[in-house]
Amino acid sequence: MDSPQARPRSLHRRLSDVQREAIVTAFNHGTPQKELAARYGISVRSVRRLVRDSRESVSLNDHPQTG
Repeated sequence: MDSPQARPRSLHRRLSDVQREAIVTAFNHGTPQKELAARYGISVRSVRRLVRDSRESVSLNDHPQTG
C-alpha cells in the first residue's frame, strides 16, 4: 500500500517572518539565491518567490488603491 504523497508545507509555515525578511535582505545585499536556499533548507525557487512577493508587497504599499 502506497502512502499518500505529503504536500510541501507553505513557506509561511516553514519560515518565520524574521527568516523570510532575512532572506530578502541578504539577497538584496548580494547573497546568491543558491546559498540562501542551502542555508535555510528551501529551494532556489522558494527564494525567488520570497523576493518576488516582497517586491510586489512593497510596490502595492507604495501605490495604494483609491476608491
